[in-house]
Amino acid sequence: QGKTILDGQAPAYKELDTALSFDLLNAYGVLRIAKQTVHALAKKQGIEVNDVFESRASQNLIKTNDFALLEALSKECKKALENYNEQQLSIILADKRIRDYKRSLELRDVQSVYSLGSTAWILAQDRINKAAMGHIPDFKELIAEHLVKAVLKANQAA
Repeated sequence: QGKTILDGQAPAYKELDTALSFDLLNAYGVLRIAKQTVHALAKKQGIEVNDVFESRASQNLIKTNDFALLEALSKECKKALENYNEQQLSIILADKRIRDYKRSLELRDVQSVYSLGSTAWILAQDRINKAAMGHIPDFKELIAEHLVKAVLKANQAA
């Protein structure tokens, strides 16, 4: 509570396609879906929703990783992935796995005797993935693009 989104960081003026801007758009998208989930759950239970209730309930859904919210987010992620073929999805997944593996190695305190070979393999896979990614957006960008479209569509309907 009392914590700012992304520690208060914001993209600089005209800084559009950066990881920070995608993180911010995704955070807004999650909040928007949480609010929609609050309204859907309240409607089922016959509860009237005001701004304070909406704000507190949506924060609670996010903090507790509520199943209804996770289900709604999962549906949005699936919709975002529908436009990609199997090869593109496998490239995105391979890139994500290598980035996660690199991050886990950064967090380790102990180096193994195999670390030189692992590092060489990671670097080689990273080069292969970057070449294959080419024009394919990474997952953060993909989700941000989809969520922005969904929010705009919802705002037009309202």
